[in-house]
Amino acid sequence: MPYLCREAFDWYGMYNSRSKTQGTITPNEYAILKRTYKKLLLEPVPKETENQINRDLTRTFPLHDYYKEGSIGIEKMRKILTAFSNYDHQVGKLDI
Repeated sequence: MPYLCREAFDWYGMYNSRSKTQGTITPNEYAILKRTYKKLLLEPVPKETENQINRDLTRTFPLHDYYKEGSIGIEKMRKILTAFSNYDHQVGKLDI
């Protein structure tokens, strides 16, 4: 799995509702993380990073139906990768 996807999945785990229900983070921490995630989605992404995300979306899990072009899964992945690229600005400098 490319760097960006692996790191983004780990990072997104902090936002997953299971983290909240399993007690691994407090409700207040969850609310902060959710606000941060939504804020990161609103930040502009450099065109080069956006292009790289779009190239990698369908080739990360090419045989998985959930991640086919136009699917809900691909749009969720796009959001995760976009937010993470704004969170970790080094990502734009890496070959993902």
